[in-house]
Amino acid sequence: MDYSFKPCHFTDRLHDFPEEAISKLPIFSGGDSIAVRRHLGLFTRIMIIYCRPPQFNHEDIKMRLFVLSLEDDALNWFNNFPKDCFTSLQDIVNAFKDRYGYPNSSPSAPKIVQKKESNLIKGPAVEESSQDQNVSSTGTIADQVHDSGKSGTNDNEKEEQKQIIQDLMTLVKNMESNQTSYVNDVKTLCTHLEKRNREMEIVQNQHAKEIEAMKTKYETEIGIMQSKMSSLEENMMTMKADHDREIHSMQNKLLTMDKEMTIMTFNHNNQLAAMQANHKEGIDSMQHCSMNIKEMNDKVIKDIEEHHARQISAIKVEHSSQMDAIKIQAQKSQQKLEDKRNQ
Repeated sequence: MDYSFKPCHFTDRLHDFPEEAISKLPIFSGGDSIAVRRHLGLFTRIMIIYCRPPQFNHEDIKMRLFVLSLEDDALNWFNNFPKDCFTSLQDIVNAFKDRYGYPNSSPSAPKIVQKKESNLIKGPAVEESSQDQNVSSTGTIADQVHDSGKSGTNDNEKEEQKQIIQDLMTLVKNMESNQTSYVNDVKTLCTHLEKRNREMEIVQNQHAKEIEAMKTKYETEIGIMQSKMSSLEENMMTMKADHDREIHSMQNKLLTMDKEMTIMTFNHNNQLAAMQANHKEGIDSMQHCSMNIKEMNDKVIKDIEEHHARQISAIKVEHSSQMDAIKIQAQKSQQKLEDKRNQ
């Protein structure tokens, strides 16, 4: 069903429906004035039973529940109204009566419904106090509906009012019997609750003892763990102090080694520079000596060559003189030989 509440103008925020009322709603899809009267009577009883203050006694709930009780032709008739056309349940009921008919309908009829709703709603609230007050409230409802019935001019309307009064009286009797049943249930529940309370006290005492034992056990374990933690913290502090001292000692050693390395590097550089200078001087001295030796060798060689040249010249002169002498002797010998041959 396409339920639309656009024709309704809600002046307040929307409230939640009573869940049971929706399933109990009478359904109206169309019909004559008899069906209209029956539907309104059933709907009124639903409002009296379920729309109780303070939670559900709101105009928007009643208006929407009446719309939800319509189907088919009746729902299409309602949806054709313009937006924000109805501001109360009475406006919708009056239009509903005008559309489908209601015997001798008058402006006072919806007010009867309102009175019946409000007075019966007060009945369950008084139910919590005593049965006498319920009966008194029922008498008041019956008197008000009866007085309102006197203002009617139609026998059918009076019959309907009588039927509503009978339904209300039946409802009150049911409420009284239900109240007695409720009292017995409450007594049984109280007895059960007392038993449960005793059981809960026993369980709570057992739990308290167990908790106390666990607390003592845990406190002992926590004390042991705390002492162990303290010992560990002391050991950690000692280890940290030793570690810090070792690190400080190593840092001092590293600084000393760094200084020694710097001095050694400086000395090494100086020694290297001195060695390079000495090496250069040695090379220069060796080069100078080599040049002197070369000069001396050249001079000696030259002297030797000159001496050899002189010796060779002298030998050559001597050899030449010897050769000349030998030639002269040879010539003399040859001359002698020739002289001897000639003789």
